[in-house]
Amino acid sequence: MSIAQAKRFTLDEYHKLTELGFFHEDDHIELINGEIIQMVSKGTADETCLSNLWEQLPKIVGDMATLQSQAPID
Repeated sequence: MSIAQAKRFTLDEYHKLTELGFFHEDDHIELINGEIIQMVSKGTADETCLSNLWEQLPKIVGDMATLQSQAPID
């Protein structure tokens, strides 16, 4: 008996699927370790936490790092 394995996508394949219109503009998806993952929408608690983090984190990190939020990491 063989066990089916899930397809792992490369970043290039993921971008190609996007170009082909495979995903809808309002889809909340991410490519994580080769898997296309459907993400849940953010709620009020998420936004409050993120807002608080952005208020404090620059004070802590200073010039030691560049901060960004919710941007793609290639």
